Amino acid sequence: MQKSKWFHIVLLCFICTMACKEPPSEPAPSAMPENAQTNPAPTPPVERLGMEERIEIPIELQQQLAAAGYMQKDTAPKTVPSDNPYSNVDLAGLMEGTNGTFVFYDMQRDMRLVHNEARANTPFSPCSTFKIPHSLIALDTGVASGPGQPIAWDKQKYPEEPWWDSMLAQNGLHWDRDHSLATAFANSCVWYYKETAKKIGADRMKSYLIKFNYGNRDISSGIDSFWLGGSLKISANAQVDFLHRFLRNDLGLKKKTVIDARQVFEVKRVDNRVLYAKTGGGENIGWYVGFIETPDNQYLFAFNMPGVFKDTLHTRITKSMAILAELGVWVE
Repeated sequence: MQKSKWFHIVLLCFICTMACKEPPSEPAPSAMPENAQTNPAPTPPVERLGMEERIEIPIELQQQLAAAGYMQKDTAPKTVPSDNPYSNVDLAGLMEGTNGTFVFYDMQRDMRLVHNEARANTPFSPCSTFKIPHSLIALDTGVASGPGQPIAWDKQKYPEEPWWDSMLAQNGLHWDRDHSLATAFANSCVWYYKETAKKIGADRMKSYLIKFNYGNRDISSGIDSFWLGGSLKISANAQVDFLHRFLRNDLGLKKKTVIDARQVFEVKRVDNRVLYAKTGGGENIGWYVGFIETPDNQYLFAFNMPGVFKDTLHTRITKSMAILAELGVWVE
């Protein structure tokens, strides 16, 4: 008999043996106190369950058995429930021409939609989207006392560069002035966050990223640059997971931190909907990450696409907002 047939027979014997096992009716002797009673009270008979309900077959064995034809592969959809209100939204069509990914999560329905799953799971530098957790850390540590925490622009340390006008000022972003935490976030001001990072320090920064479980938590490339094409990486799916933990108050933050952060993150209000979001851009990456709140729900999203800064500057926002409008969670 061939070796592979013997292997399959052994696997089947293992499963049959596991299926026939009875759960123990009393603790093992080593787990019992020396003076414990050895005659336990009668217990109701154990109901005999089917094999698939009683045991969990290791995934490696499942794969081997499936390959040999002994198990049916799981082909059930893993996302949309029967009441999916987004079934008619063509994410692929809306993302056409971007080569990017879009992740959407409806908190009330516990439903996630993803375009381009492979890219959604690929880690990239967060660039300025890191200003979301960075602001939380600055507020929680007291480095920033609130949204109005000022830092004066040091022209000698951060001299104005030619591209500040063509790439920033012409698009409504201004770094050539003093900033508060709120205005630095809105203007995506890199020098302000470089200063707060140094005040936070490597030890506290690392500790918070571990607590947040944010991306790969790697700040080794430098305390004032690790998020700018450096060692820190995060995927679009992980961005949404982080925002989910924030909205569930699972990050262990002070109440004041959360209240102040919402003021910093807010982009706009339309009727009873509020958009909180942050752009990010670097070498061959454009991000837009955030969430929308309504009176009865919260919707999280993360968009990224490849491309240089000037090519993704507007597309990352317009594409994201068009998708959110099509999903029915945002209106202008």
